[in-house]
Amino acid sequence: MSNLSWNFNIISKAGINRLRGIRPTVRGVIKNPCDHPHGGGEGRGSPPVAQVSPWGWLCKGRPSKNKKIDRLKRKLFRKI
Repeated sequence: MSNLSWNFNIISKAGINRLRGIRPTVRGVIKNPCDHPHGGGEGRGSPPVAQVSPWGWLCKGRPSKNKKIDRLKRKLFRKI
């Protein structure tokens, strides 16, 4: 392996990242309500309800559990 110490490099200022082509990212919580679904509100707070993208899509994983089927399975296994 080459360049083993790459993760010890300290980026001292934002301008160095800009020279690398990495643009600054602004969190949705900081923005105005007209610009992002998490925006607005009094003070610093977490986003309301579920975290969504600027277009309103869920971005932190969709619910993967079907509660109806899970309930049926529990009933079946209880009887056995």
